[in-house]
Amino acid sequence: MPLISLADQERLRTELANKLESPVRVELERHARDKNCKPCEQSEELLQEITALSTTLTLHTRLTTSELAPAIRLVGKARGQVRFLGVPAGYELPSLIEALVDVSRGQTELSETARGQLNALSHRVQVRVFTTPT
Repeated sequence: MPLISLADQERLRTELANKLESPVRVELERHARDKNCKPCEQSEELLQEITALSTTLTLHTRLTTSELAPAIRLVGKARGQVRFLGVPAGYELPSLIEALVDVSRGQTELSETARGQLNALSHRVQVRVFTTPT
């Protein structure tokens, strides 16, 4: 049984077809030591379903010894990186889809003012957003 309903898959397929502009490489890191990592399995299954909806998306999985696994990195036209730690399910799924679109386009919907302020930064900045399941 799929994690994403067939109706939602169709909506996502249409959304991705209309919004993705260039290829995105979806990289998943799974635990090398824990072969029965449930969050890793859930993440891989979810990402397989999503990447199957568009030829613009490719999924690459590798094993890691990092305790942060499962970890997802989106690589595309965008400068910088977008990473998700843990399973991007529930309320995190729309954030993942938005990030795929942003990485594919190489830009976000930030205002010109905000872009100017970010471009004026003299050093590298790392932004972390933490969420907890509810």
